[in-house]
Amino acid sequence: MIVYVQWRFRRQPGICAALPGLCHDPDVAVQAMSAQRRAAANAEALPVLLQLADSHADPRVRKNAAQAARTAKKTPQHHAQSGRPDTHSYATMTSLREPVTERGSL
Repeated sequence: MIVYVQWRFRRQPGICAALPGLCHDPDVAVQAMSAQRRAAANAEALPVLLQLADSHADPRVRKNAAQAARTAKKTPQHHAQSGRPDTHSYATMTSLREPVTERGSL
């Protein structure tokens, strides 16, 4: 699980550079792929994931990389530095800011 939380240390030198290499290790590939997507933007992680899905020797890693690539494609783009979504943030959704009214009081 130590690999999974490495995205939190993305500002430390060498952490983001080490994650693509860890994606090749079958023992920690799933955690490294998730950390790679969170540390860098999904768009930056996608080429690495697609390459792993196409050419890795271990079928488990290929399967997990294909799943991570699908997730990266459909997940809203996140800021690499803040981890917050560009759009559709819960804090900016109007439905959460509007007061709740009782039925019948409209």
